[in-house]
Amino acid sequence: MFLTTYTRIWRAAKQAHIKIKNHVSRLRVVHEIVSVERSYTKSLSLVIDKFMTPLREKALLPEASIKTVFCNIPEIYKIHQTLLQTFEERLDAWSYQQSFADLFKPDLLLQMRDLYSKYINNYDSAMECIKTFKGQENLAKFIRGVEDYECNGTDLVSFLVMPVQRFPRYTLLIKELNKATDKSHPDKTNITNVLAQLERVTQFLNESRRKHSSQAKLEQMVDGTDGIQKYLSVDELMDGTKLEDRLGDFIMEGPLILLSSPLKGGSVSIYVFLFDGIIFFAKHIHNSTIQSIRGVLGLKKFKFSLLDAIDFRDIVYLTRLEETKFGITLKKDKVFKFETSSSSNREQWVRAIETSLGGFS
Repeated sequence: MFLTTYTRIWRAAKQAHIKIKNHVSRLRVVHEIVSVERSYTKSLSLVIDKFMTPLREKALLPEASIKTVFCNIPEIYKIHQTLLQTFEERLDAWSYQQSFADLFKPDLLLQMRDLYSKYINNYDSAMECIKTFKGQENLAKFIRGVEDYECNGTDLVSFLVMPVQRFPRYTLLIKELNKATDKSHPDKTNITNVLAQLERVTQFLNESRRKHSSQAKLEQMVDGTDGIQKYLSVDELMDGTKLEDRLGDFIMEGPLILLSSPLKGGSVSIYVFLFDGIIFFAKHIHNSTIQSIRGVLGLKKFKFSLLDAIDFRDIVYLTRLEETKFGITLKKDKVFKFETSSSSNREQWVRAIETSLGGFS
């Protein structure tokens, strides 16, 4: 009788201990989530108050550049102000049975997805714009001063990358909350649902950025390459497919030497644009007289002139040649041979093409 009673007491004490331990673990993670959210919201506020607003008021940066660099940060800040408030209210009313993951409501995540998609797709343009600041003495001096005296040495770029990293950070934090939550806890289902939603949002943002990056690169290539617009204007190819459907994601670009091709016997320096589906190669236009005449006539000045393109569906072999060279063999034994700047650069090109070819096997 005594032993049975003791056993019951021991089991009850053990369960109570586990319950308290889980409660403490969950509370610790929730505190971390709220703290991280508070720090992030403060950083967004700092970007607006110390960088964006003064730059506009002092007219140190054109309005178009301000919109490029800071994009929709004020809208993102506003939604996180509200989210932080709900986090803090939930924490203030904390109890063992209290849920937290339910605060990441589906409609909220959808709204955040759209805001962050716009920001992330603009991020590369923002970084390119910031590179131009170094040549503007007053602007560069102002930004350095804010970074040194208002931000404890944290530079503007470090603040601007934070939204890009936001959803991966949420996923990590909610996973920690999941580890600290017992299966029987009412928040467990909420956590599972939120993790699935965060994964979908992250996939959407990644895919959106890939598509935007590829489209931006295509537009840049069309804008700077003579002959590319005519090539891309082909409405339908012989097999009935549209050319635009052959252009997948932009992969990489860079200079190569075309050693030989079906059209050229001698070597020529070229610039290559690799898309997931087609390889474009062009040559630099060095004739300043022609460019000047085009400018006088009000015509577009091109940086490149299109030489040729390779459709991945025509590739039969991709071959590593001696050290810095590789070759591409097409149907009807047409061969292109290229030389790269180094063996590592050769591997970078070959692996990129091999990976892309995987989708056409």
